[in-house]
Amino acid sequence: MMSGFTFHTNTRIVFTTLLAVLFLGLAVVDAPAKTHVVRRGETLGGIASKHKVALTTLKRENSLRSNLIKTGQRLRIPEKAPAKKITIIPGQTHTVRKGESITEIAEKYGASPKNLAAWNKLKSASLINTGDKIRLTAPSAPTPAAAAPATHMVTKGETLSRIAEKYRVKLSTLARANKINWPYGIKIGQKITIPGGQTASTSNTAQPAKTTRIIVQKSQTLAEIARRYGVSKEQIAAYNGLKDPDRLLFGQRLIIPGKDASPKSPINTGLKAALDKISVRAGKWKYIVVHHSATKEGGWKGMDRYHRARGMENGLAYHFVIGRGGQMQNGSTYIGNRWKKQINGGHLAKESMNAKSIGICLVGDFTTQTPTSAQMRSLNGLTDYLLAKCRLKTDAVKTHRQIHPNHTACPGKRFPVTSFARELKKRN
Repeated sequence: MMSGFTFHTNTRIVFTTLLAVLFLGLAVVDAPAKTHVVRRGETLGGIASKHKVALTTLKRENSLRSNLIKTGQRLRIPEKAPAKKITIIPGQTHTVRKGESITEIAEKYGASPKNLAAWNKLKSASLINTGDKIRLTAPSAPTPAAAAPATHMVTKGETLSRIAEKYRVKLSTLARANKINWPYGIKIGQKITIPGGQTASTSNTAQPAKTTRIIVQKSQTLAEIARRYGVSKEQIAAYNGLKDPDRLLFGQRLIIPGKDASPKSPINTGLKAALDKISVRAGKWKYIVVHHSATKEGGWKGMDRYHRARGMENGLAYHFVIGRGGQMQNGSTYIGNRWKKQINGGHLAKESMNAKSIGICLVGDFTTQTPTSAQMRSLNGLTDYLLAKCRLKTDAVKTHRQIHPNHTACPGKRFPVTSFARELKKRN
């Protein structure tokens, strides 16, 4: 009886143990895996993003060769392994393996895909290839070069104290750097070294808020003026129509474009080259007068014939004609013989005004039409050039009607007089 009892007891223990192992095994095998049932309208990329899994990883987990999925399809979502703490050394890179994405690389190193794309100058995060080196840290900022000493040319009315304040340097430091003793006397044209390499662009002498006009002092260079006002040499040269920026004359007037200035209207390279060859006598021209042809089409040849028929021996009454299309290309500028030979115009009623007024005619009838944008660009560029060439101020630019208000409506009510004048002042 005892042996039977022992047998049955042992059998029960073994059986119970087997059941426990079996159930434990089943629990392991049948543990519900993380799955996602595809809903209508969902994409594989959207599902990967929702579960924060790389698209390539999701495809590999489900043996998918493409991104095509069907409604009702069950997808296995791979469980994320605990992220390993990886120490990244500044400048470290990762070599892209076959099939790797920027997202997977970011996950591996605990970085942001957006940052990796930015640090590696990738236009698209998907544009990586096997074997590429991916920077894992932000690029280090370049070491700033040592500042070169700057100089300042003394102009009329300046004191050493004012120069020190302008460049944010102590007066005593500035005086010591230039071996200037009390009472700190300086002369016009004297070059002052600014310690610390500070220039006008890094001091409080940045580009002026408003456009200003200056007179060139003895021995001043364009580079020194540009540094002082925080404006590039090229800007000053363009605004003043300087043929040779390296040659300035004592007493020459220059426009320093401020922050309020509009960019100079470009002038055709070929036209500028032709204009530069024409010698202009200083002081001859006092005005620039804008006209319209009062015809819907036409060109300089027709105007020339008409003016000769009216008895003008020099032909075309205007110095310049700007085309509208047809007989002249839209926006093209014709240089008349009156400008080439520097003779009086015939575009105004008073001969005294013709002797000192440059005439520009735009083809078109601006009582019913408006100037084309190409015509206005050419007019702006030509006017800017002539103002600089003849050393005139913007108030020298007039319309025909402003010269003879009771005689004509030229250049017509649809010519943009107000905006033309406003932009002209901003540029000049």
